[in-house]
Amino acid sequence: MDESSKEQGDDNDDDNGGEKLRFTPSTLALLEIAKRSNLIDFVSMKADNLPFVEQTIHTLLDAIDALSYFDDAIFEQYAIYSLELALQALLSKPDRAIKLFDLFLDKFVSIMDKSSSSSSQEEGEEEEGNNIQEEEKAFLRERVCVTILRLCIHLFHIPQLRPKLMTSLNLLMDLPANVLRYIADRIACGMAIFFSQNFVFIETSKEWSFFGDMMDRLAFFGPGRGFVFDGIANTVESQQSLMSYCTTDDDDNYNTYYTGDTDQRKPLSLEGSHIITKLLLKFIFGKYQKDMSFCIPAMICMDNLYRHIIMLRRMIKTTTTTTTTT
Repeated sequence: MDESSKEQGDDNDDDNGGEKLRFTPSTLALLEIAKRSNLIDFVSMKADNLPFVEQTIHTLLDAIDALSYFDDAIFEQYAIYSLELALQALLSKPDRAIKLFDLFLDKFVSIMDKSSSSSSQEEGEEEEGNNIQEEEKAFLRERVCVTILRLCIHLFHIPQLRPKLMTSLNLLMDLPANVLRYIADRIACGMAIFFSQNFVFIETSKEWSFFGDMMDRLAFFGPGRGFVFDGIANTVESQQSLMSYCTTDDDDNYNTYYTGDTDQRKPLSLEGSHIITKLLLKFIFGKYQKDMSFCIPAMICMDNLYRHIIMLRRMIKTTTTTTTTT
């Protein structure tokens, strides 16, 4: 750094944990360009020109395959940046996701297939060397997993996208154990957020079974276990405020609660309650690598969930009786 750079850098120092940040003239010029050109709005693609947005996303996603990210770590960083820009363009206006999501799904399949093939080729290597190589190659794969979860969190409420989002989540379930154990905490954290916010949109037995199996698998790995339990606990706890809406002497309140004809969210279904019960029982009895640290919290959750199930059964019975009478 020349003297002029140092002097200008000294004039723009900011505190950063006791250290000074120094900006070169080139850095300052780029920051000023970004500020004046309103680059953030451009990157997030808030414009309504769908063909332009589609072309831009397509170009960003194609750039990922054009980079030799398995050979050079810096290219992996470029690939991740391209993926993030494409994601921001999609999420800035969720309504456009219905038309553009297939671009992402194809790219997810492509990247995860390559990662799985690479992992399979290394299965015969020594454990220690294999672990190091997996960690070095896992960054893009991890960001793809996180991207899938972010899309599910923000878009699962759109019925047209749910089948495609489920297909994306299946890619996570297909990850081999020697890969999943390194990123189980990040996937489990995303699943906990998704589950507590979107369980009302899980409708079919097949979907509930899938999510139950997914959380069960993630809970097997220590780093992901706490996040899985948090997701379950938050979901069960969310039913307590709904239950307080009902009184034991007013069947109309039960009917209103059960059918969702209130400002409150719809309750956790019986099917969902049964899936969560199975998971809680495994926490209570230490089925996950003999880990008993969640035993007591899981028992408290089970007690609250049991009350919720009783309430649901009463509402179903009341609704059935009312329909028969009518």
